[in-house]
Amino acid sequence: GPAGGKPISESLTSVKMPCIFIPPENRFQYVWKMLIPDQQSLILPNDSAILEVHRDTHPVAFECDTSEDEDLIATVKYTVYTTAELETRRLKKPSTDIVLVFVLITGVIVCVGVIFAIIFIILNCYTPSSEVQFNQGMEWDDEVQACEELHS
Repeated sequence: GPAGGKPISESLTSVKMPCIFIPPENRFQYVWKMLIPDQQSLILPNDSAILEVHRDTHPVAFECDTSEDEDLIATVKYTVYTTAELETRRLKKPSTDIVLVFVLITGVIVCVGVIFAIIFIILNCYTPSSEVQFNQGMEWDDEVQACEELHS
């Protein structure tokens, strides 16, 4: 069957839908059809690569056939939903947005934590310790060597 297309632009009142083409678009012929359930499809007078339609009181399906030299190259199908259905779909969408924001914030917090941990380890390994350790006989070179052995 035909592939489902994604509109170029959508508003609450209208939808712009592209037919499948490769530039230059004028080398192809386009046939737009309005698909009516249990009836023959209605061929629209529009023969351009882009069709703009206004939303109706019920969902309407459109199909575009792209041809070159009488050979069918591609067919794309769109369903234009009503304004009420579009608003319902938009209300259902934020749940995925909330999950994405949560994952993003968690990822940032983990990255910042890892960066702070690395900085802490570097500062602990490559700065002299307190005077108490020097008095116990551990020299700076010994401490750096101990840190290098720890990391290798």
